[in-house]
Amino acid sequence: MFVLLKKIFALGLGVCCLFVFNQADAWEYDKKAIMKEFHCKSGDALSYAENNATGSVTKVNRVYEDETVKVQTLIGLGFDNLILDSGTRKRLAESDTIIFPVAGNGLLGFNTSILIAPCVIFNITNKTDEPLELDVNRSQISLCNYQGRGVQQGTKYNGAATSEQPPVMIFPKATKQVTLWRTDHQFHDGYYFQGQALVPAKWLPPFDAVPNKNLLGDMILCINKKYITFSPEAVIPIDSLRWIKGRPSSYQKNVMDAGNYIKFQPLKS
Repeated sequence: MFVLLKKIFALGLGVCCLFVFNQADAWEYDKKAIMKEFHCKSGDALSYAENNATGSVTKVNRVYEDETVKVQTLIGLGFDNLILDSGTRKRLAESDTIIFPVAGNGLLGFNTSILIAPCVIFNITNKTDEPLELDVNRSQISLCNYQGRGVQQGTKYNGAATSEQPPVMIFPKATKQVTLWRTDHQFHDGYYFQGQALVPAKWLPPFDAVPNKNLLGDMILCINKKYITFSPEAVIPIDSLRWIKGRPSSYQKNVMDAGNYIKFQPLKS
């Protein structure tokens, strides 16, 4: 009798574990598929996922050039790790955010790496024999759902929307790399369990880096009191994400409704 009760208890415990460790359905990287493809260890899978996402981004209209200046545009992409509750993971799933499930459960929270796009990087080449001045305060960037001023590294978030920034000087015949960060960051208050902080507080941009959408847009740079405008493109095609598993996205459902369905085959578990 005792053995039977023990077996029943073990079975119940196993069912509870399966329930607790359920993962939200989303654009998730399949860790086993990455490990098999590259013969890598589990700890290396996230770096391969990030390399796949950033390496597959399209590069259209990325260079602006005239007789005085050449500007190459890059997008800052990467995974940032948070512990999230199941409700937040569900909202991410519904918005087609690309996530990398690391571990976790519904009680302690899901340890999840989330694809974010926090900044735009400009490689500015001065083609003249005189210094050029980039007025950051009068320039504007477009990144995912954000359009507005960009701030340089080190600008405090509580003053990012209004603070005056010094100009950036580009020497003659030289190239200067300028990184401008979006100012619509949200404050994540960390994650606590029984009063202990498991994840420290941090600033994060909104989770709006999704596949099949141009992550860049209209750029306006004020150089030597003159404005240059251009519209680079950076799209992460769904077809290039080889290790994604999950349900068809809302984007694909809309395409299917239009009669031009893109075949989606989830990876087998």
